[in-house]
Amino acid sequence: AEVALAMRDLGGSPRPLLEAADTLQAHGDTANATQARLIAARRLLRIGRLDEAAAAMDAMATAPTAGDLPPALRAMADLTLAELALRSLHIAAASAALDRAQEAAEQAHVPALLAEVAQARAVLDQPAARRVGAGVDQPQRLSDVAD
Repeated sequence: AEVALAMRDLGGSPRPLLEAADTLQAHGDTANATQARLIAARRLLRIGRLDEAAAAMDAMATAPTAGDLPPALRAMADLTLAELALRSLHIAAASAALDRAQEAAEQAHVPALLAEVAQARAVLDQPAARRVGAGVDQPQRLSDVAD
């Protein structure tokens, strides 16, 4: 499922993945169950179902074992929350999620996660639009657009 998500193969039903997550959870494998649910939430985000992705992330955050996740999974969860916040133009929430993702990625010692956090943070800083008025063309960052 994770490879399919990375390849942008977003077809098919998420039901088998969620069933696998339930089975893993029932057998006490919280980390892999959470990873499966996280992949399902990221899929929802990729197909533009932001409300459902937010609900899935909320459900994971309120799970009794949410604080006990390995750093790599915490980083991925916070990257997902950051992307969700960015798509909703909640820039402060996105920045806070990226800060948490950075910390978790550093703890995980996973270069790919660190690079993904850096790439997501760059989105906050690069021009996302431009404002043209009175003969002046001004680049606008996402925070400017949100304001």
